[in-house]
Amino acid sequence: MPHEKEQQADLRERMITSGDARAQRTRERLVTAFLELAAEGATDLKVKDVVGRAGVNRTSFYAHFSGVDALAMAAMTDYFEEVGLTDAESRPGDPYGTSLESLREVIEFIAVRATVYERLLSSESTPFFSAVEDAFTQRNRETLRSLRNLPKHVDVDTAARYVAAGVMGVIAQWLRGGREESVDLLANRLRDLLPPYLTGAPKK
Repeated sequence: MPHEKEQQADLRERMITSGDARAQRTRERLVTAFLELAAEGATDLKVKDVVGRAGVNRTSFYAHFSGVDALAMAAMTDYFEEVGLTDAESRPGDPYGTSLESLREVIEFIAVRATVYERLLSSESTPFFSAVEDAFTQRNRETLRSLRNLPKHVDVDTAARYVAAGVMGVIAQWLRGGREESVDLLANRLRDLLPPYLTGAPKK
């Protein structure tokens, strides 16, 4: 069994580094299947559910992901990248509005799939939460490094981690608390708490 797991891990590594178009399409189908099932309110997704929706076999699944939690992480990381690219294009013209929209999109993505992500983000001490925070931190680093008005005293790594931990911590608590505030209200509150050099908040 350990040998089989090692083989699967080795295959996943080769898939990740491979530019094979077929492998990429399979991965995309798995991510899409997960997103659809999670948005439909699935509470306990299994590999068989995902492969059934994606139309691939279990071997193909494990060639890409170690389990459903790893797939959920990949889906969120992919979305962070998507939002980040849009943010980078829009931020120069309207940083304040773009900051709000980026936060809103991330919150909405998680809220639509709350039945899955509430469990995975149930505690800040879980490996999944740490992985999400790491992915969000990396995205924040890229945003901060692109800012022309970043104060010289700001350490990019510290600021990126601070924002990621704070934002994800609040979103996780919002999920656990029953999502009483609307997505828009939570996004506005978070933007108001973030550093002005990041959000482009107008000076008072």
